[in-house]
Amino acid sequence: MSNPTSSLRILATTDLHMNITGFNYATNTTGPRSTTPSLAGLAPQIAKARAEAEADDRLCLLVDNGDFLQGTPLADWLSISHHQNTHPLALVFNALRYDAIGLGNHDLDYRIDYLSKFAAQLTAPLICTNLTGTGMSNLLSAHIMTRELKTSGGTQDIKIGILSVLPPETVIWNVEELPEGAQIDDPVTCITQNAKHLREQGADLVIVLAHMGLGEQDDQTSIGDWGATALAQLACVDVIVAGHTHYRHPSDWPAARSLDPSVPVIMPGSSASHLGVLDLELKQQSSGQWRVENHVASLRSQINGGEPKILSLTAPAHQAACAYLKESIGHTPERLHSYFALLRPSKIMALTARAKAIAVQQAIQGTDVEHLPILATATARSLRGSDSASNFIDIPAGPILRRHLAGIVPFTNKVCALILSSDKLREWLEQSASAYGPQSRGPRHQPLLNPEVPMFVFDAIFGLSYVFDLSKPVGERVSDLRYDGLPIANKQRFILATNHFRAAGGGGYNKMTLPAPVTKCTTTITEALEIALHSDTCLEWMDYSPWRLKRIGTTATFDTGPAAHSCFGEIATFAPKVLKKTGFGLDRIEIEL
Repeated sequence: MSNPTSSLRILATTDLHMNITGFNYATNTTGPRSTTPSLAGLAPQIAKARAEAEADDRLCLLVDNGDFLQGTPLADWLSISHHQNTHPLALVFNALRYDAIGLGNHDLDYRIDYLSKFAAQLTAPLICTNLTGTGMSNLLSAHIMTRELKTSGGTQDIKIGILSVLPPETVIWNVEELPEGAQIDDPVTCITQNAKHLREQGADLVIVLAHMGLGEQDDQTSIGDWGATALAQLACVDVIVAGHTHYRHPSDWPAARSLDPSVPVIMPGSSASHLGVLDLELKQQSSGQWRVENHVASLRSQINGGEPKILSLTAPAHQAACAYLKESIGHTPERLHSYFALLRPSKIMALTARAKAIAVQQAIQGTDVEHLPILATATARSLRGSDSASNFIDIPAGPILRRHLAGIVPFTNKVCALILSSDKLREWLEQSASAYGPQSRGPRHQPLLNPEVPMFVFDAIFGLSYVFDLSKPVGERVSDLRYDGLPIANKQRFILATNHFRAAGGGGYNKMTLPAPVTKCTTTITEALEIALHSDTCLEWMDYSPWRLKRIGTTATFDTGPAAHSCFGEIATFAPKVLKKTGFGLDRIEIEL
């Protein structure tokens, strides 16, 4: 008699970032319900996938892989408003009947007591295996669920163990939010040990919710950007749900090519862009335990508008947050937009950098480093992405509202400062330049940006001047690096005002060896902007252009919002021309480079 067989479907979301409704709080608009990603829009896909599994007598689980609690102005408002009712996302998770939820680094941004209160409102377990310390009530290190499995030989129980891990860098990124003495254990070691414990407790399968990305590294290093690849090499793990980097798998993304195709791995994008679907074929061993024999991984995007029930659960908090975001907090004498922010320095990035510099200048007064010149970064994360025409920032001259700042600063990163030499500044800028695609003389219509590098990798450093030569390989693109009009001297030292996430190597800067910050990270960038808007020196860098692209005798293309045409005068030297509309409603622009 052959061993019994069965099947299991795992549905997964990751990096939701509180995108429940698809409402754009920065522009105070709602995108087309059929195409704007949201958890409410994904809900019908979840129901459809469950119904398919039920029709096939297939056990179905729904899990989330972290970074759910932070990422929209609604999330930020909830964290400061002393909201007394059940958190709207907890209501939604419960309504969608999640079976298990893993933790992401951004879920710690509002401190552990806020997270613990949220966890107490969930019907599903909230799990993090490699975070240890005190004050972490309502957070489990591991979980075993027992479910009924319909098999070829009848019905029996299966035990499924769930583990969840954070990037090790979280202990640096969230040092101010974590309780004193908290530790983030090495994910590979932690999973190896805890998977063994789960097996000893009778777990047939071990699913790891790994809030880390997939990379080309073939060793077992486990930092945030590619740690899930290392975990996928462990024989003790049956299934990996990856995330953190906002990429998708399965895909043709080169960094995922090092994965063993026999290992079930899924990475369903971000902001509810996709539902991950893993279908596992199981076979019971002679020992009685179940093992994965085969699998199929796929991604599904939403099929229609938002589920009304889900939208109604968030309505009261949504309306209150919108009222708060209408408050005026400053004034701009001119239009601020992000349409050409990687083509030429934008005034939005100048304002953000100036706000950081002001905050750091105040923080170092009276210290032994106050004599050092202050530079400041502004990241293209401020662009909020480029896959939708509504994602670009466009603030008219006049009042600056709270919702405008929400568009400029989508995360609760804090201002901090590093002391860097000229060599490190050049290395920083070379990493930034990796956001551009390779350009060569002659060929036309070459994409300006590198599709394999997220836009938030790009940092402008204000206070310097420099040139990017995109005909050169990454690592050799930065030239004519100057401070105050003069070439930077070897080993000359500067204070760089940046954010604590970047200072810890976040967003692709983990290969750099960076010193510890010289200022404590307490002021958020949003708070720094509010303070700067009332400063006499706020607009000092608005007309300052720290960098330019070297002309190499070719043409390149990039996508931008359709309203950008009214600003073409700002980039007249590039001779911009609209080539066509993209599938996302953007204008594809040709420029002379």
